[in-house]
Amino acid sequence: MRELLTVFKGQHQLAEDHAMVPEHLTPVLRKKIPAQAPQSRYWKEQASLAANFIELNHYEAHRGAILWCPTVTAIFENRVDDNADEATGPHAGWSRLRERLASDGYVELGIGVAKDGCAWCMLVRSNDAPKLFDLAWEFSPSLDPVAFKAQKEIAIGRVWTLHDNPANESC
Repeated sequence: MRELLTVFKGQHQLAEDHAMVPEHLTPVLRKKIPAQAPQSRYWKEQASLAANFIELNHYEAHRGAILWCPTVTAIFENRVDDNADEATGPHAGWSRLRERLASDGYVELGIGVAKDGCAWCMLVRSNDAPKLFDLAWEFSPSLDPVAFKAQKEIAIGRVWTLHDNPANESC
């Protein structure tokens, strides 16, 4: 995949892959978007950075999604099963979430884990963090309804400002 944005004589021009950039964002793009392939080392490192960021700043939010950079959303999980591994993810619902994202046409860029293994993060090519926040909760491990509602309210209270404002402008 080529860079989505090229700069020529101070003017921004879209490359042939311009369809991946939402029309409402093209006039305001100021930086180059990396042309890294999904599952590349770059995106896995970005996912690990996002997992560390979430764990350090938003550990109280058990799961959810934030806008990691202008066109990438980080779906995260801060509570992890003891038998978690890269194939299964942090809990049983993770694989079902990945299947749903793929069937809905989302591109999974990479998965990363925080240094201590307590936070997981999946980067997805999308700027719709609120929708992906709800999907993260839809596929969460089963909880009683009262605990589910309380934990979701805590999560939205912690991360709502990062639904419109990216945590990382440079990826």
